[in-house]
Amino acid sequence: MNETAQKRFLDARQRFNASKSALQAVVYRISAVHSALTNWYGMLVVGHTSVVPPGYTRNDKIHQFDPSRWPRAEEISTAWVECNQSYTELREAYEALGEDDRQYLAISGGWPSP
Repeated sequence: MNETAQKRFLDARQRFNASKSALQAVVYRISAVHSALTNWYGMLVVGHTSVVPPGYTRNDKIHQFDPSRWPRAEEISTAWVECNQSYTELREAYEALGEDDRQYLAISGGWPSP
């Protein structure tokens, strides 16, 4: 067992998991923007005076939308690049492991899905 290769793999897996979580958080925010825009009739923008949209009552579900929380294109691309780079590092670290270690990971489910 090559301990250096195992440590490299575990570090790479931790970095990948963290970057994947960060990307998923951005995707969640993008989904919220999408939902608000596709339901624009039932949307109130935070910080702006609005009336209840036509066809809605005060009891209907109206989306409150805060544009200051929209993900910026730079934030989206940074998260995407980080996730791809960390996955590449993870794959390279996996390939540096011995065959026994790779078989163990395959059996134990230790290889994270992209």
